[in-house]
Amino acid sequence: MLVFAALLMLFAFFDLIHELGDLARAITVCENLWLCPAFLPGHVYELFPIATLIVPCSPFRKLTAHSELTVMRVSGLSAQRIALSLAKSWIAVRGTDPSFSGNLLRHLAGGAQELR
Repeated sequence: MLVFAALLMLFAFFDLIHELGDLARAITVCENLWLCPAFLPGHVYELFPIATLIVPCSPFRKLTAHSELTVMRVSGLSAQRIALSLAKSWIAVRGTDPSFSGNLLRHLAGGAQELR
């Protein structure tokens, strides 16, 4: 969630810079500050999939930093099992995304219609 919030604030800052750079319009700084939050819902929709790719990788980064992942590999944990655990966590987080869930449900409903 922290990664998502940081990305959202970064994109909001970029929007503010873009709006302040457009001096041809007669908009004050205060109006720009009120205008920039209007772009946030679009950024939420765009940035949520990126955040869901970054977040599951952070535990593996911490394991690698302390050589714990190397110990797990030496003790017999396969690379496929590590990839599967990463995929499970990604699917769990990604399942909360409305666009992904909606597309998945539409796909499953289409498959159910074909079976009839």
